[in-house]
Amino acid sequence: MEEAVIEIDKLAIHLHRHGQYLTPVREVSLALKPGCVTALVGESGSGKSLTALSLLRLLPPARVDGHIWFLNNRDHVDKSINQKKKWIYFL
Repeated sequence: MEEAVIEIDKLAIHLHRHGQYLTPVREVSLALKPGCVTALVGESGSGKSLTALSLLRLLPPARVDGHIWFLNNRDHVDKSINQKKKWIYFL
């Protein structure tokens, strides 16, 4: 079986709004493999877009927990905020 191009493990996104943290994305895990179609489905407001934006490093100010690995196994969630802003991946 081919190695995943992108793996997400226990991704959580915490947004700071009106003095409190909201967590619209909790413990999302998935693997995207070459040649496979993967659909992310859910109700309106369930965090589908935030999950996709986290892969592209285009989130609004937020705290992101968990791990995102690309094929080269560089875990960019744990990088400093300055390094995060330099990494944009298009799928």
